[in-house]
Amino acid sequence: MKIDRFSYLPTVIRACLLGCALFLLASCGLVKQSWNQSQSRQMGEVSGAVYVSHGEKSHLVVVAMPSEQTHSAPLREYQLLDGPGNYALALAAGNYLLFAFEDSNQNLTFDQDELHTRESVPLSIQAGKTIQLPPLYVEDSQTPPANQETQLAARSSTRYQATNAGAIAKLSDYVFSTEYAADKGYWEGLKFNQEVGNNIYFLDAFDPNRIPVLFLHGVRGSPQDLAFLMKSIDQKKYQPWVYYYASGPSMRLASEALHHKLSELQSKYHFPKMHLVAYSAGGLVARDMLIQHGEAHRYIQSFISISTPWGGEKMAENGVRYSPVVLPSWVEMQPSGAFIQSLFAKKLPSWIDYHLLFSYQGKTNRNGDNTDGAVTLASILDKRAQNEAKTIFAFNENHESILQDQLACDRVNDLLDQADNEDDLIARGNLQLELKSFTPLQLVAMGVEITLKDQAGHRTTLPIYPGLTSQTIPQLAVGEYQIITRSKQGNSEQVISAPVINGRTTQIEIQMSGGLIKTALRMASPDATHMTSR
Repeated sequence: MKIDRFSYLPTVIRACLLGCALFLLASCGLVKQSWNQSQSRQMGEVSGAVYVSHGEKSHLVVVAMPSEQTHSAPLREYQLLDGPGNYALALAAGNYLLFAFEDSNQNLTFDQDELHTRESVPLSIQAGKTIQLPPLYVEDSQTPPANQETQLAARSSTRYQATNAGAIAKLSDYVFSTEYAADKGYWEGLKFNQEVGNNIYFLDAFDPNRIPVLFLHGVRGSPQDLAFLMKSIDQKKYQPWVYYYASGPSMRLASEALHHKLSELQSKYHFPKMHLVAYSAGGLVARDMLIQHGEAHRYIQSFISISTPWGGEKMAENGVRYSPVVLPSWVEMQPSGAFIQSLFAKKLPSWIDYHLLFSYQGKTNRNGDNTDGAVTLASILDKRAQNEAKTIFAFNENHESILQDQLACDRVNDLLDQADNEDDLIARGNLQLELKSFTPLQLVAMGVEITLKDQAGHRTTLPIYPGLTSQTIPQLAVGEYQIITRSKQGNSEQVISAPVINGRTTQIEIQMSGGLIKTALRMASPDATHMTSR
């Protein structure tokens, strides 16, 4: 079974040092991989949501056309969606025009009678950066966007993706296989993003009575690698979710996508608690997301890493230096590189319990370093990670076998229970926002922003999307909060104080009145309504 190996790097390096004859024998495949990874190193990402005017399930296509594209060339950068919702395109650095259309006859061609966006959106993609766009609306059937191409380039897969976070997946599907993960997910990240894309999957329908536990795999891995561990947790209390991402391209891009997918799920399901369990390099992706966007995910209670190379890997550094094919994730795995250093630029959010689990059964490598069979123990036990860990547990297993070890799995289950039991002692209540008198598209068109400010001054921007009528912010610690509502169109701001009371739900009503947004507190208390505006 191919599970998250860094030990392949010396093989690549030795091949380089022995001479180029071996590479000449497979020059076509190497050139293809080298081009693919050269493109991957210069990739950025654009993401957002796309909606169709009739509101029904339909096949949609989001297309990015290079600004210098000739009209005769088929378009290669596109994503096929199996319905309205979120998209994410990994693109080489450059300038593009983005548009979308409804491929009603599924012929991968824009036909003149098909609905489409009224205008193309200009983009400037930078390597390693993510652009989050306002929603696209597929609603026009009369005037195609300027310079819109009609023919899409053929692909080996014309699968319309379930790109919405929370799509139900079968881990037995080929796209989750170790073969696919090691091939497309690692070496051919562009194809992975075109055919699958980074996403959070459910294994069964969302269950509000269970606490979600999100599992992250490692390099060259897939959620299949974590199957035994997921089955070992208390299925009656916890609901396993999986984050599947391309592990060869940038881990920073995978981290950004994780942030957006979690935000999408929270706005839809309003789950009050969550835990993260990350294996090997998946721990780097998880920590990066928490460092960059932790304030937006205050419902995450605990983070458990398993054999994560916190200090990076020297072999990755050698691979970058000597290999003719260099992956973006190798660049980020360099011990002295910017990515590894940024992970510890600040501490994890204070409300998250972090636990460090590791394996130690392995031989010394060529440099004389002790390893767990793949990763050096010096990296796994980086003192910066140890200093933040609430607990540290060692297991006499190697880098792969720890995922099959019942003692390790039992320890994960115990740590999840421990975090939940401690949280149950904290007095909590809910805030519920009710949006009145808005048309489905009005909130977005007016540029409405709603922000929650807690007692410590931390701000969380709540997601806004077409058709939103209610938003629940669950399991907040008791205290006084502020709801700040802004409208970019009217340049106005409303601020309302909202007390969170133990075991109760405080209701906030936001409505359109006379072209203005009004906010009021609705709750069963003597001080029923108080509002300020400026």
